[in-house]
Amino acid sequence: MAGTRSVDDVVQVVVPRLQDAVASEIRNLAQELAARADAVRAEADAEHEASLARERERAMAERAEAVSAAVAVAREQAALGVVSRLLDAVRRLDEQATLSGLLDAFVELAAAEAGRAALFVVAHEGPRIWRVVGPDAPANAERRVLTATDAGVVARALGERRSVSVKQGSVEADEDRPPACMMLPENRSGVAVPVLIGGEPLVAVYADEGSEGTGVDSARWIAVIEILASHAGSRLEALAAERAAAFARDAVAAAPSAGDATADTDTGEAAG
Repeated sequence: MAGTRSVDDVVQVVVPRLQDAVASEIRNLAQELAARADAVRAEADAEHEASLARERERAMAERAEAVSAAVAVAREQAALGVVSRLLDAVRRLDEQATLSGLLDAFVELAAAEAGRAALFVVAHEGPRIWRVVGPDAPANAERRVLTATDAGVVARALGERRSVSVKQGSVEADEDRPPACMMLPENRSGVAVPVLIGGEPLVAVYADEGSEGTGVDSARWIAVIEILASHAGSRLEALAAERAAAFARDAVAAAPSAGDATADTDTGEAAG
């Protein structure tokens, strides 16, 4: 009986202790597993966020590349459009067989590029308006002669034999202003380009965006007008030379030949 109680006593003492130890181990293991699970979830979340960030970067890079490609295509198409229009304009100038037809074609082409244009022919009194084309064109402006002050950048372009740009609202001097016949709204661009004929500035074109504008970069249409002015000068010089040659041929054809003059003299002497 005494031995049995001793065993019972030991069991009553040891079993609770074992239970407590096992419970503690289980709790520690559970906490460790929970910590590991949290770490795995955190690592998975970080990897997921990193994956999303990589996807966002890739998508942004693809969009940027697509935009760059679209811009490049648009620029190429715009450049091709400018080249195509320029070639058509040069062909039109080449087709003109008269000086007046060439002047009219040139100012119309300049207006088509910029929005509005006026052509001036140098006269003894000053720049004479040949023609104004485009919206807001002043009435009865043709054939009007401008003073140097009223001519503004046109007079300066002729005097300096180079293109002169103007932006309304940013100039003070008369020589930097648009011609008096061409009222230009604020923050609109314009340019005066001399046309050299035989090395002399005998014609000038003034072009600007007018009140409506074209939405095209001014540097682009200014470059086109400068090219057209150079070609127009060559064509005007060629037409003037052709006219002079034709006049000379007509004069030679109308003059009596040396043989005819001798025959007339001999006939007169014989009659005498």
